[in-house]
Amino acid sequence: MTTGRTSRQLNGGRTLSGNWYYGNAADDGQDTRGWVLGAFIDPSKGVRSSKDVEVKWGIHPLGDKRAAWTADDQRTTMVLLIEGTFRVDLTTGSIIMERQGDYIVWGPGIDHSWEALAPSTVITVRWPSVLSCPDTAGSPGFRGREDTAQHAPGMPGV
Repeated sequence: MTTGRTSRQLNGGRTLSGNWYYGNAADDGQDTRGWVLGAFIDPSKGVRSSKDVEVKWGIHPLGDKRAAWTADDQRTTMVLLIEGTFRVDLTTGSIIMERQGDYIVWGPGIDHSWEALAPSTVITVRWPSVLSCPDTAGSPGFRGREDTAQHAPGMPGV
């Protein structure tokens, strides 16, 4: 065991070895619009490729919004507010998250849209992961959806 040195210091960057990985969500999500875990991640990326769960890192400027509602999504989703003010519209109602740590979870059959009411950072967790989901640009099965967003440098649409 080494003391006082991080894996970055030990290996000069990201560590991909065996069954663990260290990285940066903005960097790792560049080709998948913020998605850092999921079935659409190339299996050569190791534990980041998962059929069980998808995780997305999103930085949204004021006014950023989802261009269209989802259609018949059959997965469970959680959106967790890191900072900002973020509205999630569901087919069953709307919620505005304002306090750090606020979150919303919805199940299969509920469609959604969203809008950043202030500059916001959110983490989205969705399960199970679906290769041909409409939110996973860059994956072989991606069917396409673009946000109206501008994103932080190095950060794809989320």
